[in-house]
Amino acid sequence: MYFSKNTHILSYALMASAVIRLAIAAAFLIAFGVVQMQTVALSGRNVSIVWTSVIFHMTETVGLILLSVYLSKHYRGL
Repeated sequence: MYFSKNTHILSYALMASAVIRLAIAAAFLIAFGVVQMQTVALSGRNVSIVWTSVIFHMTETVGLILLSVYLSKHYRGL
């Protein structure tokens, strides 16, 4: 069976995205089950950090950055 070069690149990209998604899901589950929430004292105030929220917002930020890079490369007028 003949596969073009683009088909192999696409399959590698899909495998890489699946590995990244599994890593994010594993980090999210570990943070939810083990760490949950930590309290840190900053300038005399107690600040609580929920690690699942940190993971979610970092993933969202990276996704938006990658989307903006993609759009700027493929749609020059934007």
